[in-house]
Amino acid sequence: MRRPSHYLLDEDHEPYPVEDVLAWARGMESCRRVELTELPNGYMVSTVFLGIDHNFGFGQGDAPLLFETMAFEGSDSSKEVGIQERYCTWAEAVAGHEVIVAQLAQWNPLPGILLH
Repeated sequence: MRRPSHYLLDEDHEPYPVEDVLAWARGMESCRRVELTELPNGYMVSTVFLGIDHNFGFGQGDAPLLFETMAFEGSDSSKEVGIQERYCTWAEAVAGHEVIVAQLAQWNPLPGILLH
């Protein structure tokens, strides 16, 4: 039996597997954003529900990785700053988002310098 790869969220933000890819695509139109924070120092932290399991067997255990937090310089999401974390649950994603926001809130690099 193969592991599900596509998921949606129920009303309580709990993921459930979806076999019908068209139903999954329609469902993804309304359930992607978890958190978005724009910081005064010019960074933006975005956490989203991916809807596709990103656990590719690299030491992450058996749980599907369905949420992702990334950080960007500026509000246009075009300059990644080398921060990316993935999570299994909505609660983990919210907590991880807050940690990254707190870290970047204290960071004031020279203009144009990206974190890597």
